[in-house]
Amino acid sequence: MRQSRTAGIPSAFYRRGSLFLHILSCLLAVALFTGVLYLRPRIITQVSNLLDAAGVTVTSTQAGLNLVAESLDTAGDSLDELQSSVLTLQQSLHAMDPMLSDVGSLIGDDFVQITRETQASMDAASQSAKVIDSFLGTLARLRFLGVVYDPEVPLSESLGTLADNFGALPDGLKSVQKQLDTTAGQVAFLAEDVGGLNDQISGFEASLLAAKPILSEYQSQLDVAAKQLTILRDKTPFWINLISSLFLLAFAIRALTELLAIRELFQLDKSGTIPAGPGSATSRSDAGPDSPNDPKGE
Repeated sequence: MRQSRTAGIPSAFYRRGSLFLHILSCLLAVALFTGVLYLRPRIITQVSNLLDAAGVTVTSTQAGLNLVAESLDTAGDSLDELQSSVLTLQQSLHAMDPMLSDVGSLIGDDFVQITRETQASMDAASQSAKVIDSFLGTLARLRFLGVVYDPEVPLSESLGTLADNFGALPDGLKSVQKQLDTTAGQVAFLAEDVGGLNDQISGFEASLLAAKPILSEYQSQLDVAAKQLTILRDKTPFWINLISSLFLLAFAIRALTELLAIRELFQLDKSGTIPAGPGSATSRSDAGPDSPNDPKGE
C-alpha cells in the first residue's frame, strides 16, 4: 500500500502543473488578444502619420525640384542671351580688326603722302613768296608810287613756317598708324579671348542640357513615390485590420483551446480519473489493489 501511494504523487503533480500551464497559456492568449485590440487603432494612427510625413517630404522635394528646374530654365535663357551678346561682340571685334588696319593704312600712307605733297607746295609757295616780298619791298622803297609794304612777318617766312609744320605731320601720322596697328593686334587677341568665352558658355549650356534629363528622371521617380505613398496610405488601415484580425482569431482560438483543456482537466479531476504523468505508468482507474481508492484494496 505504501508503494501505491507514493506512485500517485507524481500523477497529481503532473495534473496540477498541466492545469497551471493551460491557465497561464489562456491568460497569455487573452492578454495578447486584448493588446492587439488596444494597439490596433494606435498602430494605424502612427503608420498613417508616418506615411503622411513621408508624403509631405516627397511633396516638398518635388517643389524643390520644380524650383531647380525653373532655375535651370532661367539660367539657360540667361546663357543664351549672354552667348548672343558675346557672339555680337566677337563679330564686331573681327570687323574692327580690318577696319583699324584700313584706317592705319589711310593715315600712315595716304595722309602722309598728302601732307608731304602739301609741304612741298608750301615750300614752293614760300620760295615764290620770297620773290613777291622782294618785289613789294622794292615798290615800297619807291615812295612816289605810294606803296606801303612793311609786314611784321613776311609772307615767305609765314609760308616757310607753315611748310615746316607740315613737315612734322608725317611722323605724327606714322605714330598714329603704329598705335592703330597695335590696337588692331590687341583687338585680334581680344576677339580670340571672346571666342574662348563663347566656348565656355557653350560648355555651360551643354552641362545644363545634360542636367535636365536627370532632373526629369528624379521628378518622375518622385511622382511614382508620391502615388505609391498615397495608395499605401489608403490601404494601410485595411491591411493592419486584416493582419490584426488574423492574430485576434489565432489568440481567440488558442484561448478557447486552453479553456477546453482546463475544463477537461476539471472534469477528469471530478470523475476521479488521473491522467498518466511522467512519474506514473497508470491512471487511478488502472491502479492496483493497493490503491487507496480501490475498495478491494481496503
